Amino acid sequence: MAVSIRRDGDLALVTIDNPPVNAVSHAVRQGLFAAVAALDADDAVRGVILICAGRTFIAGADVTEFGKPPMEPHLRDVVAKIETAQKPWFAAIHGTALGGGFEIAMGCRCRVAVKDAKIGLPEVTLGIIPGAGGTVRTPRLAGVENAVDLITSGKPVIAAKALAMGLIDAVVEGDLLPAAMNYARDALATTLPQPARARAIASPGADYWDARARSVAHSARGEEAPLRALAVIRKACETDFETAMAYERETFLALRNAPQAAALRAVFFAERAALRPPEMVGIEPRRVTRVGVTGTTPMADALANALHGAGVPVIRGEPDDAVLGDSDLVIEAASDDHAMKQVILAALGQTCRPDTMLATTVSGADPHGAVKGALHPERFVGLHMPHSSQAMKLLEILPMAETAGDVIAAMFALARRLNKIPVCVGMGHGSIRQRLMEKLRAQVERMQMVGIDPSEISDALHQFGFMSVPWAGLEHAKAAHAHDSKKGALTAADLVDGLLLPVINDAAHMLGEGMALRPVDIDLVAIHGFGFPRHRGGPMHWAAARGLKESVDRLDALAAQGLADAPDVWMRRAAEAGSWSMAG
Repeated sequence: MAVSIRRDGDLALVTIDNPPVNAVSHAVRQGLFAAVAALDADDAVRGVILICAGRTFIAGADVTEFGKPPMEPHLRDVVAKIETAQKPWFAAIHGTALGGGFEIAMGCRCRVAVKDAKIGLPEVTLGIIPGAGGTVRTPRLAGVENAVDLITSGKPVIAAKALAMGLIDAVVEGDLLPAAMNYARDALATTLPQPARARAIASPGADYWDARARSVAHSARGEEAPLRALAVIRKACETDFETAMAYERETFLALRNAPQAAALRAVFFAERAALRPPEMVGIEPRRVTRVGVTGTTPMADALANALHGAGVPVIRGEPDDAVLGDSDLVIEAASDDHAMKQVILAALGQTCRPDTMLATTVSGADPHGAVKGALHPERFVGLHMPHSSQAMKLLEILPMAETAGDVIAAMFALARRLNKIPVCVGMGHGSIRQRLMEKLRAQVERMQMVGIDPSEISDALHQFGFMSVPWAGLEHAKAAHAHDSKKGALTAADLVDGLLLPVINDAAHMLGEGMALRPVDIDLVAIHGFGFPRHRGGPMHWAAARGLKESVDRLDALAAQGLADAPDVWMRRAAEAGSWSMAG
């Protein structure tokens, strides 16, 4: 059963056991709703402890129910049932209490947590807002400022901070269940705090809301959900509880079916699938317990730091250094020159065990040439990780024809340990990220050469949602030499099309030639490789959502103006089919 009940004296223990993360599934909602009714009717019960089995409290919604018609009981009704129960409920939190999980906790009269627990309302990261009272109860528990910060950012907070904010009532030591039971019995012997719905709330003035709206809009970069969440929190502060709940529900439903939510859901599922792609099903990865890194380049430093941060033992050394010899994996990040790479990899082949995996870092070119003629070619693989920012989560895996499946699987397993998003590139090609960025750079330069000022390019991409703009600082002098000035003739939307549609056209070609295996892989590379806005879903999602035929027609029009190349055969085939499947 997803929800079970047992008694311990005058306390009832309600346990959710819905692995792996105790998500709020239909069975969980049913079980909790029934538990309230059963325990309210039990005269021997004075209070209820809500706890979860396994490694975490309720970590959010059940992703298998995304996009499906909701089934009763709805989460908001379950939370209300717990909050208005005759017997007070106490939430005992470990792991993470996120989204609907924390909304359930807020329906409880009190909340206790272990010190390493985290709580949060991350709904805005999926293009929606909390839909079961999160925007209404949070300001009543934590105050307006804390509620705005928590909900509009979507970022979780650790237990100590949640305690200071008023979102939980105690941080407990030792075993959670006994500590929670002791807390509940002590609380039942005193006057309990009011349920969240009954707590008073004071609204700041209009100046506060105007200032926060400007701040949230700046951070959101075109995302709708954070600003809509702010408006709902304001409503919660200025009206009664039921009116605010109705407004939250109205806003939640409007956002749930909006394009940004669809885009963000697509990214969410793509990121989950990327860690275990279908090509790796059933393949056991080679073990990686120690990694050697050779080279003094920024890429070498970035890799070594990422490995060290993930708790992977790292050895730095020269290619002929015996200290590298017993590593399970050695990564060459010493040179971009293929001839030099060949020398280094040949030396590593002599230094390391025959079963040591050897990876060579790749910037843009096909890694095949660097390992031509090497011993044990099945152990070689190419890797590309952007090193310009430690925050970038992309790791491109570039196998070769001879690369063994368990070596590729080991790179995917390593990506998970590094908290990176892995993307496998089709054999015989270089970096998808490098190719996308080169095309984008070419379009930036092309726009400047026809008289578009760099500041206009920068502004257009910022409005589209880029946090930082690649190559926006190219010298204004290029525009000064324009041979056919079109300055002022293009709107921001025109500029975005002129910059991005040629990139998408080239991405379609990558699908067609097998460099990219799936459209979502290109989207993940763009999002995690150079900051394409998540709420657009990635370039391939964005083009498909607006309509591939419309995208082709627009690209034809840009080509007629001399602002882009005409769509190639793969883009046209996809437009005719109405999906990217014809390009892959």
